Amino acid sequence: MISKLILRIILNAGAIYLANSLVDGFTFSGNFVMLFFIGGILAVFQSFIYPLLKIIAFPLVLLSFGLFGFIVNAAVLWGISYFFAELTIDGIIPLLLATIVLSAVNVLFAWL
Repeated sequence: MISKLILRIILNAGAIYLANSLVDGFTFSGNFVMLFFIGGILAVFQSFIYPLLKIIAFPLVLLSFGLFGFIVNAAVLWGISYFFAELTIDGIIPLLLATIVLSAVNVLFAWL
């Protein structure tokens, strides 16, 4: 459990770094400690809170063919950028593109 959480932190930090490199309008300006801290927040959310949300919101997930999970990930990413000045998102398009990057990394993680 702990090793998967640590791996998830590392992968989320890498996904944020990758999104910073690939997505215009998505900017991470902090140091590596902050990168891993934000990656840790995402990892804790994805490991503990997101599964509960999937159970509670199962009808929405079912009706939206899984798109609701993507929306939840985008909302969490936006919330993190709201509370941490090191992460800035300049609009809805960069938010959606960064969420795609994060989701792709998480899908790859699920295959490990």
